[in-house]
Amino acid sequence: MMALEAQTKVLVGDFAGAREHFRRTADMVAVLHVEEMRDMIRMVDAYEAHQLGRAEFRDLLAAAFAAPRARQFYDAFDTNPPFGATMCALALEHGVEVEFARRIIEVHGLAAPENAGSAWPWPVRIRTFGDFELSRASEALAVQGKKQKKPLDLVKALIASGGHRVDKVRLADFLWPEAEPDAAAAALDMAISRLRKMLALPNAVRIEDGKIGLDPAQVWVDAWAFDRDVEALQQTVRSSTPRSDDEVATLGQRLLSTYRGAFLEREEPQRWMLAARDRWRSRFLRSVADAGRYWEQRDRWSQASELYERGIEVDTLAEDLYRKLMHCHLAQGAPAQAGRVYRRCREMLSIQLGITPSPETEALFQSIYKA
Repeated sequence: MMALEAQTKVLVGDFAGAREHFRRTADMVAVLHVEEMRDMIRMVDAYEAHQLGRAEFRDLLAAAFAAPRARQFYDAFDTNPPFGATMCALALEHGVEVEFARRIIEVHGLAAPENAGSAWPWPVRIRTFGDFELSRASEALAVQGKKQKKPLDLVKALIASGGHRVDKVRLADFLWPEAEPDAAAAALDMAISRLRKMLALPNAVRIEDGKIGLDPAQVWVDAWAFDRDVEALQQTVRSSTPRSDDEVATLGQRLLSTYRGAFLEREEPQRWMLAARDRWRSRFLRSVADAGRYWEQRDRWSQASELYERGIEVDTLAEDLYRKLMHCHLAQGAPAQAGRVYRRCREMLSIQLGITPSPETEALFQSIYKA
C-alpha cells in the first residue's frame, strides 16, 4: 500500500514524499524486495531531474536503469505501468539502456505515453514530410497494386485533415469527388477495411459517431510529433529559465530532423493536400526563424547561422532564411559570406520560380558595399 502511495506522489510531483514512502516501504518488505524499492527511488530521482531540467538527468536515468538491467529485473513498474511507460520512453529518447527498455515495454505490453517520441517501438509509423513512408513493425510497407493505393490515400487525407475524428463524409468527398454520395461512402468503407487489414491492427483506425481517426497510442505520425515540438519551442523561446538554451537546441535539431521536406511533396497535388502543405511549411519556417532569433538575441551567431543553413537545405526557396543568414554573416564580420548567400538565393529563386529576390533582400545585399 505504501508503495502505491509513493507512486501517486510521483504523479502529483511530490518527489520528496515519494522517496520517503519508498524508503519506508523498503524497511518493511522482505529483503528480496528491498532492491526494487531502491530501483524506484533512483527512477524518481531521474524523473524529478528531467522535470526540472537538471543537467544530471541523463546520468541519473542511466543509473536508474542500470541496476534492474544488471539483475534482468523487468517488473519494477508492474504497479504503475503509466510511469513505467514514461520512464522507458525517456530512456529510448536519450539512448539509455535501449534494449532493456524495449524489453520492459514488450514484457508488459506498455502503451505509449502521451508525446512518446519516434524511438518508441510503435506498431505503425507514418512519415509524410518529404517521401511518404508507412512502416509496420519497423518494416516499410511496400505498395502493391491499386488495392493498396486507396487505403494509403485515405491515410494521407486523414493526416492532412488532422488525423483525429475527421468526418467520414468529408474524407469521402476528398477521395471520390466525382462519385455520388452513397457510392463514395461505400468506397470509403472498403478503403477503411483494407487499411485495417494492411496494418494488421484493426483498432489502429478508430470510427465513432461518423468520425474516423488514427489511434495515437498505436500510430506515430511525423506531423503530430512536429506539431508538438513546434508548440514546445514556442513556450521555450518565451522562457527565461536557465534550461532554455539546451531545450531550444534540442527542439531545433528535432524539428529539422522531422521536417524532411514539404508535406507529401512527391505526391501528385490534390486539393485537400495543398492547404496542409502550406500550413506545415509556414510552421517550419516560423519555427526556424524563432529559434534563430533566440540565438541572435544572445549573440550566438554561429548557432543561428547553422540553423538557418539547415533550414535552407530543407526549403531552398525560403527567402526569409537566406536573408537571416546574410544578417548573421554580416554580424560576424563576414560580408563575402553574406554575398555568397545572396547569390545562392537569387539563383534558386530564378531557376525554380523565375523571380528575383525581394526589395528587402536586395537592400540588405546592397548594404554590404555601403558599409
